Amino acid sequence: MGRSMPREREDVLAAALDGKIYAVAGFEPGPGGPVISARAERYDPASDSWEELPPLPVARHHAMIAPAAGKIYVFGGHGDLKNATTFNETYALDLRRRKWERKADMPCPRAGGGAAVLGGKIYLVGGRIGGSVLEGNFKPPLLSVDIYDPKSDKWERGVPMRIPRDHLGVAVLEGKIYAIGGRVLTLLNPTSAVEIFDPSSGRWEIGQSLPAPVSGEAIVLGKRIILPGCVFGLLGPAFTLSYSPEDGWELLGTVSGGGYAHSMAEMGGIGYILGESPNLGFRYSNLARTVRV
Repeated sequence: MGRSMPREREDVLAAALDGKIYAVAGFEPGPGGPVISARAERYDPASDSWEELPPLPVARHHAMIAPAAGKIYVFGGHGDLKNATTFNETYALDLRRRKWERKADMPCPRAGGGAAVLGGKIYLVGGRIGGSVLEGNFKPPLLSVDIYDPKSDKWERGVPMRIPRDHLGVAVLEGKIYAIGGRVLTLLNPTSAVEIFDPSSGRWEIGQSLPAPVSGEAIVLGKRIILPGCVFGLLGPAFTLSYSPEDGWELLGTVSGGGYAHSMAEMGGIGYILGESPNLGFRYSNLARTVRV
């Protein structure tokens, strides 16, 4: 990936659709500290250029994002810093009209979860309501799953996971949804648990555990799930892990002192990583890179 993001961001949402990468919301640096962002930008690999899009109608952090039915969907998230107030709103960016639309609200507020598209529907997995014990308004992580149908603009409750967590990796591989790692209480309590949802059976099964308890996002490249920047608590190194049903989990390497990949999207067999930064919180970055397998 050539050109960096136009502005430094943290915890930005990333999605790929129709040959372009989208970066939405998160945090930006302000004169008095972090500022919750509504900014939306789009990267075109063909021209190696970024353009500004209409901002999200509300500023959010720790929301969830997914591309479906020709639109970019953003779900829930927190709207403040101190109390981590959590929302259940759904917004969709109509790319033809260049306009955000309000869609049906989620069944419950959710932030810090994972999103996956399977069978034309969007699955929101895990997350939290409220912040960590350090942020206030603490509530335990969620094990619930909500399913959104973009065609009907309706929600249904999915089969819950066995293990509640937030900041987890969620990916679809060979027609199954993987819920990977995450935090079961706070950032100091990551888990190595992996659960796999098979839509044919309608059940979550326990998968092969991670080599270490970590939190971080996941993407699918080829026939493998990649965690290109997962972390263990507040420790400095970020790990790159790879999984395939044939080989299981493999450690591909570490990045000492940073490399926490908050946001990523896959397009054309290439992973796009946005806003990678040291694992200490509110460490802004405009770094944009690609990863291949």
